[in-house]
Amino acid sequence: MVTPRLKLETMSGAKFWDNKFQDEEGKGQSQFGGEPNPTVASIIDRIGQVYGLTGESNLGFDFARKSAMASAGIALDETQLLPAPTGTFRYPPRALDLGSGRGRHLVWLASQGWDATGLDFSAVGLAHTEKALTATGLRANLLQSDFTSWHPEPSSYELVLAAFIHQNRPEQSALWKAVEMAITPGGFFVSVSHHPENQSHGPKDPERLYTPEEVVTAFGAGFAPLISTRLDGADGSVDAVVVLRKNPG
Repeated sequence: MVTPRLKLETMSGAKFWDNKFQDEEGKGQSQFGGEPNPTVASIIDRIGQVYGLTGESNLGFDFARKSAMASAGIALDETQLLPAPTGTFRYPPRALDLGSGRGRHLVWLASQGWDATGLDFSAVGLAHTEKALTATGLRANLLQSDFTSWHPEPSSYELVLAAFIHQNRPEQSALWKAVEMAITPGGFFVSVSHHPENQSHGPKDPERLYTPEEVVTAFGAGFAPLISTRLDGADGSVDAVVVLRKNPG
């Protein structure tokens, strides 16, 4: 069993999420922080398959059956994902989970063979993630930092995941600029978020919600859109699903 590595940085504004994660843990919720979002898991799984990653475990989750993306006929074609670029693209590929919370997506990434890093400003969420990784014998890097103070090394990740990250417009724009820098040429940005027309759970402030088209526009000509769609769930949820690939150079 390999223990995760935890790196701490100065941060602020995490008290709300510390309390929320502590409350969830007190209610005896899954040690994995809940099942990964099926759409996120399906996309990660597809990209990993093309790059030869063989997951150690599916952790008992059946995402092919549950994914609204699959039922809607939305898929990544292999021709969109190949060829694997040379140069800065590393194997096993490095993946960053932005706002990793209690670790539901980070544990999934690690289980599928990615060199995974989780970034979050909640010490409680990261501590829970550390327990989940240890319990499954998986390895990941844990970085405690606020998004506003995150300054990544250029070309440091083959994939960056932003699952339900909702900030005000100036902070969101700055974060996307940092993501652009962090992704290596040929690498991927996966964004799954609440759509402005979402009627289910999640934030309702229009300043914190965005359409797939807005995400594609924000990243500009340096990224090719592989998926850019609205995904309607049976429960009234509406998600904005975007997969971008950074131009090889």
